[in-house]
Amino acid sequence: MASKSALAGFSGCLRDEVKAFGITVTNIEPGFFRTPMLTQGETGSGGRTVKNRMDEYNFIMDPMTQAAKFLTGKEPGDPVKGAKVIVDLLKREGPFVGKEVPARFLMGKEILAMVQKLNEADKKSLEDWKAVSESTEFEGASDLLKEFF
Repeated sequence: MASKSALAGFSGCLRDEVKAFGITVTNIEPGFFRTPMLTQGETGSGGRTVKNRMDEYNFIMDPMTQAAKFLTGKEPGDPVKGAKVIVDLLKREGPFVGKEVPARFLMGKEILAMVQKLNEADKKSLEDWKAVSESTEFEGASDLLKEFF
């Protein structure tokens, strides 16, 4: 998950940096699509496993492995529909005609719900710690940045 978050952050920064060159960067984040991906790997029955996994990662890997086993063959995403949307996005056709392509494009209800939940947690944390964050500035320093942010 850390690598996916890092890629999303990198893509967002790259998008801003290359926009002046007419280059658009979009991070496409598919949810669970009914493909052979979950059936490949050591188990062969849903969920990839690592031969020599460190016990310290069990807290995150065990639920993911169980979810993959549960979802195998029942993934909600239709890969044909997903591929069509990706092609439309890349060609700026269908629902993307005349619109700016998003920096992050989420595919699937479950990935939308997951990211919305994470965004809500981030928003709550920002509000909870706002006063402490703002307390670290020199008096009047925020006024200097209003035109940029």
